Amino acid sequence: MEPLRTSLAQLIAVIPRQLGYLPTDRIAVVALDAQSQLLATCSADATGEDAAHLFAAQAHAPLVAQGAASYIVVAFEDAASLRHELATVAADLSTDQTTVVAALRVAGGVIHHQDGSTENIPELPEALTSMGAQPTGDREATRLSWLSIGGLAAADHGLDPIAAWCAILNQEATPEQIEQAAHAATDVTLRDAIIFALTPEAARRTDDHPAQRILDTARSTPDIVEALRAAVSYLDDGPDAVPMLTVVLIAVWTRGSVGHIYLADRLIALDAARTHRLASLVLTAIAHGANPARLRNHL
Repeated sequence: MEPLRTSLAQLIAVIPRQLGYLPTDRIAVVALDAQSQLLATCSADATGEDAAHLFAAQAHAPLVAQGAASYIVVAFEDAASLRHELATVAADLSTDQTTVVAALRVAGGVIHHQDGSTENIPELPEALTSMGAQPTGDREATRLSWLSIGGLAAADHGLDPIAAWCAILNQEATPEQIEQAAHAATDVTLRDAIIFALTPEAARRTDDHPAQRILDTARSTPDIVEALRAAVSYLDDGPDAVPMLTVVLIAVWTRGSVGHIYLADRLIALDAARTHRLASLVLTAIAHGANPARLRNHL
């Protein structure tokens, strides 16, 4: 059991780098593939039994689709006890398809193992520092920013906005094109055309579309979620980022990717629901466990 415990401790040390922030009063799920290699990490404010059930349901399906075979569930406790929520999420993730390797609590930098023993979170081995940059510790400023290097905001450079979005999908966009794409998302007509072109349903359409070039590019993009994630990671967190983040959230969520959890929490941190109606609508749908497949039929 000791080799596994050491591995668990190291994985817990990696979680903040995977998320891009230091979790506080949150449940984190680490997904492993069939070879016990780290596949993905996500977290949510799962306070309360209903929230815990919802988080497990939202995380499980996309993680299994990406190849998850087992999970490590971790409760990061600061001001609150999450023992019940930890047990709820772990039970929900124990299915015919997946197993829960461990369900652990972390409080004050100390790991509380299931057998009652404790150990300090270890220093991250040099070999694992490539998992992401060191989090700043300022969760409100950095949470779910996907290790953002920041520096970009919506701006009109006079560039072709459709070409800018195509460059993003091809992962060859310049900083000016990312800013142009973010600016395009502030125009409701353009925004709606871009959203439609990025949804899975659009790929089955053959009719002419205002954003046909985006649709055609999306059809040949190997990993749309990763391409979009890379682009928004450059955006500064602020009101100007909300329209583009909302567009990307819809594209990622309707594809069943667990990445929508990160995006949704980033929008919540920006208080997007109060100032942007579309963001409010999508965040409400996600919070109530709406099925994105049904939403796609209306986009």
